[in-house]
Amino acid sequence: MKRILFLLGLCLTACTPTLIATPPSTPQPLRVSYHPLLEPVTEALNACARSHTEFIILTNISLIPNSEKADLILWLGAIPQQFVSSHTDSSTTPLAWERIHIIIHPSNPLTSLTLEELKLLYSGRVSNWDEFTDYDQPVSVWTYPSDNLLGAFFEETFLHPVVITSLGWLAFTPEAMHSGIASDPGAIGYTLHSWLTPDQKVKTVQLSVDEATMRLPVLAFTATKPTGALYTLIACLQSGAGQDSLLEAYLPWE
Repeated sequence: MKRILFLLGLCLTACTPTLIATPPSTPQPLRVSYHPLLEPVTEALNACARSHTEFIILTNISLIPNSEKADLILWLGAIPQQFVSSHTDSSTTPLAWERIHIIIHPSNPLTSLTLEELKLLYSGRVSNWDEFTDYDQPVSVWTYPSDNLLGAFFEETFLHPVVITSLGWLAFTPEAMHSGIASDPGAIGYTLHSWLTPDQKVKTVQLSVDEATMRLPVLAFTATKPTGALYTLIACLQSGAGQDSLLEAYLPWE
């Protein structure tokens, strides 16, 4: 009897399949490049990385993203023609809207400007705010360099053909713009919706133009049609956890 039980034990041991743990799959690295003005999208990328374990995101903030070295480029405004012409199978996906805001010092009682008044201020032809409102302060105009993505758009869309006064101040980042406006009672400048926070001591002014003129698209560009993990990432930015995060800083795509 003991011999039978012993043999039965050997049989059960030999016949039991060996369980082999399946090694976890290695996450696919995705290279994402975007302009410094799109830095607020970082939180959305982090949200997608947290909700999807099949990829990891390697970010590169660059003034001129290289479409040959990035799996995904996030862009503000129209996609540069050199990106599109270099890739015949490229894909562009809208994610959200960015908006330009005219900003002034909080002590300035002004609430709105016409496009013509904006041009007068930036040209230097109006040098004191008392020409528009009961506020006696010399005008200080703030802008970005002409080769800056936002500076170039602002000048072409709102000021052309007016030349900005040589007495204007230059800001190289939205933070520098906000700081300059907040420290000067006579200042006027412009910024982006995604960079505005309640703790910043600046005041927005309504510009009397069509709302669509004030907006810039936030776009996702790929050199080829996205598949696999890259497709999943773009879908997350467009309608998943990434989109929820984007809408904390940007306006919904409609």
